[in-house]
Amino acid sequence: MKSTDDRKLFGTPIGAAAAAGNIATIPPVQATAGDGKASVALGFPPETFVARAAGGEPPRGQDMNGLLNLLSSAISVLQTGYLGPFDADFAQNIGGYPAGALVGGSTPGAFWVSTADANVSTPGAAGAAWQSLFAGYATQDWAGGAFISSSYGISQTSDYAGRSLFMREENPVFGYVGPNGLVWLALPTVAQMEAETTARTNADATLQSSINTEAQTRLLADNTLHGQINDEATARASAITTLTSSLAAEATARTSADATLQTHVAAEATARQAADNTLNTTKANLSGGNTLTGQQTITGNQYATVGVYTEVTGSTYDTDLIKGTSPNGTIYQIALREYAGSHYSMLHYIYDGTNFSIYELPQTAYNGGRLLCPAGTGAVLSDLPTSGTLAGGYYTKIGNVLTQTFSVSVSDQNTVTFPIAFSATPVPPQITIGERVDRDNAVYNVTATGFQVYIVGSGPVTITVSVTGV
Repeated sequence: MKSTDDRKLFGTPIGAAAAAGNIATIPPVQATAGDGKASVALGFPPETFVARAAGGEPPRGQDMNGLLNLLSSAISVLQTGYLGPFDADFAQNIGGYPAGALVGGSTPGAFWVSTADANVSTPGAAGAAWQSLFAGYATQDWAGGAFISSSYGISQTSDYAGRSLFMREENPVFGYVGPNGLVWLALPTVAQMEAETTARTNADATLQSSINTEAQTRLLADNTLHGQINDEATARASAITTLTSSLAAEATARTSADATLQTHVAAEATARQAADNTLNTTKANLSGGNTLTGQQTITGNQYATVGVYTEVTGSTYDTDLIKGTSPNGTIYQIALREYAGSHYSMLHYIYDGTNFSIYELPQTAYNGGRLLCPAGTGAVLSDLPTSGTLAGGYYTKIGNVLTQTFSVSVSDQNTVTFPIAFSATPVPPQITIGERVDRDNAVYNVTATGFQVYIVGSGPVTITVSVTGV
């Protein structure tokens, strides 16, 4: 191969611009056995090698795009020349790194080489089977013999054995061989350290001056604040004294007003009692004891005697619902009349001190719960049709018959839930879909709350559902 050959670099992984529905994320293992989806463990699973007529599942284009995307992404990393760091989970999955494997260190520029097969130890740890990639390039003996400067009084037998200290122009340089290779450190000169000391002294003096100024400013502000707090306390004490005096005056006035009100209430109660006694003495007693006089008005086929109401034909029973006296003195009575147990009607009796009248309301309430009026038999509210909206559509209800029509997005083998549950299993729903179905009948497992739908492929599709039940 030549350096000018096309290296087929992957600037982007295969399928990077594919629509979400046209590419799948390949899992390590198949999530649902037999569903035909690819995984790293199986690739394309066994059911994709069986004819569909024999119960197999066809391979999916989304899985092919996903596998190619996974492989090209890994290759693209290698093409960059990047050597990843040690990965403990990866080491366990592959049974350990082989001898000669190369991984990156924790800092850029550091690399480790495995010195054993099946290596799961951590680079840099005590006893780990890894060594620095640069271990053979600079040894402590070589560094000590070449770079230790006698002018700094460092000998090979001291604590600095194996380390190097020398001058580069005016700057001392310190070097040693560490776990990640040869390390050099440039140390500051005496002049640089003296200049740094002078700068720090000047900065400290400036800071101390600023602190003193700030302290004086805060002291003045605190004195002003204390004066304002004292003034506020004096003003509040005066206001509290005034408020206490006003409350005492208000309490005295309230006590006087309450006493006056109590006197008026007692006088009103006495007057009311006297009026009630007079009214009870003079009012007509409709339950017996008083005789009606004057002209009586009779409606229908009824006639009246004192305290008893009777119909000319048939057996009737009157049940008093309410009795009373209106503000103008007219005595009234509302009664419920039952005609031989077949139906009921409302009667209104009125006595104005001269005339006695009976009115029968034009509607009749039958035992069945419906009203009969001059226009015919009335309907119960539950008999009237109702309608309204629901999630994705609308519904109508006539009596206890409910019809729901709605649209919903589903995938293959999804369960569709009715927006309104039925009291019993409805007739099989009728569905309209924009895609083909993969069964003769796409509707299965119908219950009072929903049904299961089968369509081609796993991607979502919108269907329209119409269902009727009770």
